[in-house]
Amino acid sequence: MASYDNSRYTYQNVLKGNGYYQQDTALKYSEGVETMQTKLNKAGFWCGTPDGKFGAGTDAVVRNFQDAYSLTVDGKAGKATLLKLDEVSDASAGFTKTSGSYGVYFNSTTKKFMYNQQVVYERLKAAGLRNIAIAGFMGNFQAEHEFKTSMAGGGGSVGLAQWRSTRKEQLEKYAKAVSKDILLITVQADFVLEECKSGGTYNDRDSVKCFGNLKDTSVVKTVRNAADYVTALYERCHNHPTWEEMEACDDRDCVSSRYDKSANDCNNRFYLDAAKRRGYAQAYYDCICKM
Repeated sequence: MASYDNSRYTYQNVLKGNGYYQQDTALKYSEGVETMQTKLNKAGFWCGTPDGKFGAGTDAVVRNFQDAYSLTVDGKAGKATLLKLDEVSDASAGFTKTSGSYGVYFNSTTKKFMYNQQVVYERLKAAGLRNIAIAGFMGNFQAEHEFKTSMAGGGGSVGLAQWRSTRKEQLEKYAKAVSKDILLITVQADFVLEECKSGGTYNDRDSVKCFGNLKDTSVVKTVRNAADYVTALYERCHNHPTWEEMEACDDRDCVSSRYDKSANDCNNRFYLDAAKRRGYAQAYYDCICKM
């Protein structure tokens, strides 16, 4: 994709139908893009801290906004997109971050999460999962990629769950099969459930096992249980069989501050960012209980 100079157009220019904003490989600053990012955040479509740079992350957010409001999904923020953005951001009551080390954004007026988080919540709820199980998934997604759908991440991993290798390829096949933009949270949330579907086209053995355990009240009884089972069986992130091995490891991911001395409830291993996954899961659960 060639570089695109978003700074040529002010926000008011685009509102009047003169030009549009789109992804820029050179990441040149644009005041209008920064305004757009601020409004997207307010409307519940998280862009992170507005920086005026239209990168892959902002492109994914714009596409999800367009899809949510039945606009043409092309990543180009033109007049129609900005008019709708002004309408919904001005009407929004706003999102507030909950307190604590693992705060999450929640709208106490509408009783909803930010858009991507809300889509995932609704999909998991419709699939029959209990609140603690939903929180377990959401805590892990927050820790992994902050619910971003951009096809970028560490070590070649991509999307909501930071899929890689065969699972990444399966996601790409699924998006093609349903003929929808792979960057849409609706597509990626649905793919999560496809991975967990026993006998399905895109099923993943450990994901199916994870889903079964989450629905079993004799196995998963607490939010921490749920977070740990998703970590071990669905996310399957960097881990060690013993604390001593983790301390002796010289891998770049083996920083003791990123591990918790409390072993995983599912298999007694020690996983990367376990405290964060559990903390965010509890924060999401607390909000879900208010819905």
